[in-house]
Amino acid sequence: MYRKLSTVLVLFLVVIFAAACSSSSNNNNNHGHNNEGEHGHDETESHDMIPNNGAIIRLISPTEGATFTTDEEIVVEVEIENFPLGEDGTGNHWHVLVDESEYAMIMNANTSDVIRGLEPGEYTITVRLANSDHQNLEEGDSVVITVE
Repeated sequence: MYRKLSTVLVLFLVVIFAAACSSSSNNNNNHGHNNEGEHGHDETESHDMIPNNGAIIRLISPTEGATFTTDEEIVVEVEIENFPLGEDGTGNHWHVLVDESEYAMIMNANTSDVIRGLEPGEYTITVRLANSDHQNLEEGDSVVITVE
């Protein structure tokens, strides 16, 4: 009887361990985002802020105080100076943050992205440049918008 019980217990633990391992390997850690704005980063990456050293990111849209409806796409467009985006394999990119939570990471030479699915409320949209080590530059740009 004890042998059957210990065998069942061992099998149960093996199943639990296998389920835990497979669910952790399905996490989205590819540094992209999907239409729901989910964005993954490896827990070991550095999020230290470093000086801009002349690099500038400027929000073109949305503009300060803009108002959107819940079904509208919010186009985030930036202008960047003195910071090559992903050129020559640098890995440089920029991030969109909504209320200081990372929403998206934009790679290559793309200078726009879209925010979807915000509930009604007031939000701070922030953009920051980041290097290939995912270190954000200290100075970004922000605007406050309203979704109704």
